[in-house]
Amino acid sequence: MSRQTITCNNDEINIQVKSQDIDISLSRVGPQGAQGPVGVSTVEGLDGVEITDVQEGDILLHDGTNFVNHQLTTTSLSDVDNTNRANGSIMVYNSSTQKYEATSQLQNPDTSIIGGSF
Repeated sequence: MSRQTITCNNDEINIQVKSQDIDISLSRVGPQGAQGPVGVSTVEGLDGVEITDVQEGDILLHDGTNFVNHQLTTTSLSDVDNTNRANGSIMVYNSSTQKYEATSQLQNPDTSIIGGSF
């Protein structure tokens, strides 16, 4: 189990990841402040970090061995089943599977759609 905290405030970016096995703390404070470990100017320079083919919107994800960059999509979320996704699909929670499922048909008697007044 790990806990990640990322804070951005003007010239300060702080990333903290705490786990039973891993404790990483990175910080960069202002143009004249602390600049991190000598010789390390990017996360790629840190042990246990493998960055490849960086894309806009990537996140850092621990794969059990290293922190790797990852494109976050609904396919990679453990509580989402988008097997039936298609044009016009919506996500509906299924309490029997405990997952959000992609569907283009609402067939649940517990679902109400309130469209307002016309």
